[in-house]
Amino acid sequence: MDTESSPKQMDIDIYIIKDDNKPSRKRKLYELIRSMNGSRKRKCTEHIIPNP
Repeated sequence: MDTESSPKQMDIDIYIIKDDNKPSRKRKLYELIRSMNGSRKRKCTEHIIPNP
């Protein structure tokens, strides 16, 4: 994959429903994102969505 051709790294947005904010599930989510991220450092933004 050629990094020179992509000027901007894709930012990662995490959406978490407040009612379902289980720490173990959250940790698994972060591990998944970290593995997807690889060596490239992307900005990771977390959005807490209140459960209606």
